[in-house]
Amino acid sequence: MKSKLLIPALLAYTLIQGIACNKSDSVSNPDPVTPPPSPWEKVVTSVSGRIFDEVGLPVNGAVVTAGTSTATTDINGSFSFKDASLYKSGGFISVEKSGYLAGKRTFQVESKDQHYVSIRLIKKQATQTFNAGSGGTITAADGTTLKFEPGSILNASNNSNYTGTVTILFQIIDPTNPDFAENQPGSVLARSRAGNLYGTMARNLMYVELTGSNGEKLKLNEAMPATFTLPIAPAEFDAAPATLTISSLNDSTGVWQEESIVLKQLNGYLGKVNHFSYWNFHTNFNYAEVTAIIKTPGNISVPHAFVSLGYTFENRSAASYGYSDTAGVVKLIMPRNAIGELEVKSRCGDLLHEANLGKIGVSKTLDTIRIAYAPGTITFTGTAVNCSANPVANGQVYITVDNQTYTAAVTNGNYSLQIIRCSGTSTSANIKVVDLSNSQFREVSKTVTTGNVTVDPIEVCVP
Repeated sequence: MKSKLLIPALLAYTLIQGIACNKSDSVSNPDPVTPPPSPWEKVVTSVSGRIFDEVGLPVNGAVVTAGTSTATTDINGSFSFKDASLYKSGGFISVEKSGYLAGKRTFQVESKDQHYVSIRLIKKQATQTFNAGSGGTITAADGTTLKFEPGSILNASNNSNYTGTVTILFQIIDPTNPDFAENQPGSVLARSRAGNLYGTMARNLMYVELTGSNGEKLKLNEAMPATFTLPIAPAEFDAAPATLTISSLNDSTGVWQEESIVLKQLNGYLGKVNHFSYWNFHTNFNYAEVTAIIKTPGNISVPHAFVSLGYTFENRSAASYGYSDTAGVVKLIMPRNAIGELEVKSRCGDLLHEANLGKIGVSKTLDTIRIAYAPGTITFTGTAVNCSANPVANGQVYITVDNQTYTAAVTNGNYSLQIIRCSGTSTSANIKVVDLSNSQFREVSKTVTTGNVTVDPIEVCVP
C-alpha cells in the first residue's frame, strides 16, 4: 500500500482492457443478471471533462452531446454541462470532430454528484471504395473482411437503391491498445436480447461508415446483410473460444445490444450484420460490482482519482477502469469469483494505493481508501516575439508538465496559463510557442515545481 500526491483526473464509467491473447472457452450465455431498477429513469446532473486526440493533445472545437444538451470544447479540450438530463443507469456522452471517429462514452450517473468524462478520439484511417451495383469485399488493416452483396446499398435519406461508387471507412479498434481505456466506445456492459446486463471481454471492435460519390450517407439494405470474417491467428486458434457474441452500440442509449452469436470456423469467425454502427466482438461474464470510496485522512472526498481493478479471465489479464466522482465514489465491475487487484493512480501514472482484494464472488463496497490529497498549481506567464522582434500577434502556447499537455492563446505577444500538477516535486516543463501567421515555432524547457513561473522571452523565428 502506497500514498503519493493525487491530481484530479476525469471520470469515465467502467472500462475494460484485455492485455494477453491466450484464452479458454468463453461463457457464451451467462446466467441471467437482473436489470437495474428503472433502467431508463432520467436524472439531472452536472458533467464536465476533456477531449484529447490520438497523441494526447487537447481537441478544440469538438461538439459534445449529453442528452439534449450540446457544448463545444475550448482550447484545452474542456467542456461542461450544468444541468444535463441523462439516464441514471447509463449516462451517454457523444463527441463529434471532423477527421475522427465519433467518441462515445457511457457511465453511471448520480444526480447529487458531478461527473467527469475523459475521451481520447480515434483518428479516421484511409477509406476504400467498391461499386454498389456489383458489390465487393473490403479488408481492414488486421485482415477482417466485409463482403457486400450486389445491390445491397441504400440512400440513408430515402431508402432508394444506390448503384454508384461507395466510399467505406472500415476501421478496427484493438482492445489490447494501451489507450483502449480512454477510447473504448460505450462501456463494458451489454444488454442481452432478453434485456439482462452482463460484462464483456472485447476481442475486437469495428466501425463502418458508408458514403456516396457526392458525400451522401448510405446504409445497408437490412434484407441483404454484409458478411464478415474475423480472422484468428494460427498460434491462437486452438485456444480461441468456440463462440463470440456480437453486439452493436445503441446510438440513443450508449449501451451495447446483443445481436447474435457466431461460431469459430477454420478461417475464423463468420457472421452477418444488417446495419452499421460500432460493433463489439466479445465473450461474456457474470459480473460483480465493486464500489470504492476514496477520501483523505481528514475524511474529505477525493474526486477524479483514477482507479483500476485488475483480474484474470479466460487466462487473459484484464482490468476495469474508472474515476471517482465528487463524492469520491467509483464503481468497477469484474467477473464473479475472480481475484481482484486494486490500484489507485494519479493522472500521470504515479501509484498511490494498491491492494489485493482476494476472490470477489458478489458485489461489495470496500473499506474507505485513504489517500493524501494536496494538489499544487503552477501559473506560467511569458512573452513571444517574431523574427522582426515584434510581439507575436496571433499564436498558441503548448506547455507539457507531468506528461500532460495544456494550451493557451498568445495575444499581442503575451500568454498566461495555470496548470494543476500531479505532484509538487521538481520537474522539467516543455514550453512550445507557435506563430499561427506562419506556422513557425520555438520550444524551450524550464525546471518548475509549483507557484508562479515567468518564462524568459521566446523568439519564434526559424533562420
